[in-house]
Amino acid sequence: MATPIRVWQYRDIPDDAKRFTHKGKAAVRFKGADGKNVVGYLSDKRPGQCRVRSSTWHGWLRDASGSRRRVSLGTTNKEAAQRKLSGLMAKQEARQQGRHEPSEDHAAIPLADHVEAWERALTAAGATAKHVRQSAACVRRIFDGCGFVFPADLSASRVLEFVASLRTASPVIDPAALQESYTRDELAALLGVEASGVPSLIRRHGLKADGNGKARRFPRDTAATLLQQRAAGCSVKTTNEYLTSAKGFATWMVRDRRILSNPFGHLRGGNAEADRRRERRFLSADEASKLIVAASKSAGEFRGLGGPDRAMYTQRPSIRA
Repeated sequence: MATPIRVWQYRDIPDDAKRFTHKGKAAVRFKGADGKNVVGYLSDKRPGQCRVRSSTWHGWLRDASGSRRRVSLGTTNKEAAQRKLSGLMAKQEARQQGRHEPSEDHAAIPLADHVEAWERALTAAGATAKHVRQSAACVRRIFDGCGFVFPADLSASRVLEFVASLRTASPVIDPAALQESYTRDELAALLGVEASGVPSLIRRHGLKADGNGKARRFPRDTAATLLQQRAAGCSVKTTNEYLTSAKGFATWMVRDRRILSNPFGHLRGGNAEADRRRERRFLSADEASKLIVAASKSAGEFRGLGGPDRAMYTQRPSIRA
């Protein structure tokens, strides 16, 4: 069985090092980072440096071609180093015999690359471009917020903490401290969103904007309203969508043999009914009649249907029911 070793390394000689002779060789003694005495041997080849044993243990592995390579075992504990070296040797032997686990090959690939592969898989499976875009955006925001970089970083508890932080309300900025008006880029920076998302926010909430194109400006009241809504935090329904996307991504990772188990499989969303931000209702008879009339007069198309076709579709008995 292979044995861990502590390799020789060169380091600068500290100013407080004491010179002496150790085992017939010129050496220095000084305090290490852990407060223990360190003995380093002097060398004529490297003036100002000494040769010392590494604090962490290393081991030798032999690859499929028979070449030996040294690897760091990343620990100062010899017993732990021995266990890790034995595990690495077992994995290497399994790989050489064709019995290695595919997830090991994906462990060193950044999560950003896995998310891109997941997007391609969703598209190939027939998901709409909107669904793919929104799902990937939710996953990326979670990973960025939690600091996940590699598959081994995935943690259910950290995801729950991040999702809870999204629901936490933040202080509202005093409208008097805002500018009279903002450009699209300025408003995006104020809200912490992409500039391309500003127009959709304005349309969704029916807010005021002056001018068109590059000359378009968003008044103080518009900025204050958006900031107030953002300060309220996300609803439970929204954070449930984040969890659903994260769980979907992890499920795909398991199915594609990129990780062994789903770290988010046991997570459950909150009760969206207890935190409703938008109350939805059925249209009244008068409102439905106006909608049908407006559709019948529309010259535009929506999802391949012209105005009269949409009006006829809306009047179908199955739709009214």
